[in-house]
Amino acid sequence: VPWHVPCGGVCYGDGNLVFIANDWHTALLPVYLKAYYRDNGMMKYTRSLLVIHNIAHQGRGPLDDFSYVDLPPHYM
Repeated sequence: VPWHVPCGGVCYGDGNLVFIANDWHTALLPVYLKAYYRDNGMMKYTRSLLVIHNIAHQGRGPLDDFSYVDLPPHYM
């Protein structure tokens, strides 16, 4: 999205971005940011913030479900 969506007429690209992940529903965003971008030399100045407002709901699941998140095995 940062490379394609013009905000104010200019795409953000690979610059100083902050992604805010709100609760467990979006908690994989920081992991995907590292696995698919930072580990490949892209978005090195981009940061992410995980906001948790209800720690009782953590979205835990069995390790067998790891294959569904499409991450490299060393992230398990």
